[in-house]
Amino acid sequence: ALESAIVGHSEDNLREALNSARTVGASNPTLEGLAAERFNDFKQRPQVKKELVAAIEGVNLAVLTKTLVIAEDLGVDQPTVALATARAQTLKQMMDDAEQNLRAAMTTRHTDLLRKALDEAIRLYAADQQLQTSAQERLQHLIKADTAADALIPALSGVNLKDLQLHLQVAIENDVSPVILQKAEDRVAELTQMMAEIGRASCRERV
Repeated sequence: ALESAIVGHSEDNLREALNSARTVGASNPTLEGLAAERFNDFKQRPQVKKELVAAIEGVNLAVLTKTLVIAEDLGVDQPTVALATARAQTLKQMMDDAEQNLRAAMTTRHTDLLRKALDEAIRLYAADQQLQTSAQERLQHLIKADTAADALIPALSGVNLKDLQLHLQVAIENDVSPVILQKAEDRVAELTQMMAEIGRASCRERV
């Protein structure tokens, strides 16, 4: 009975078992030492409960799970343990959702969407280092594309063909949206035609 109480989760049961073992002479120095260590463990219960409550209020599933195991071993009250168990399930779902949202955002061209998804995944510890690196690389790629697009779009309304072509080349190299690239290519064709017509008209005037 004493051996079971030593590995159990109840300080009261351990005290009762130890007293009974001493009464009937079933105790020995080894068991006494183990019981003393276990009593010392139980003294940590208030602190562990405090740490568990803090973990419940946080968003780190790994910390919550680790603290919950210790709390259960030390016999922290059932309502707190139940609350922690429920919170762990909630955090797991939140992490799964955050990871899925991040992976989905990485397939889009929406810089803000990806940035927010990455921030949320990091906040919830939902993305491992490999996924974070991939997402950050994709984000930097989109930022460069946005910068190139921002430079290209104003050139579409101008009449400087050379300037437009230069911006278009940079946009192509930085994987700007195909929709914007198509508009730029159409504008290049339009300006090219305009320049050709101007050239022909100039030749006729000279003749």
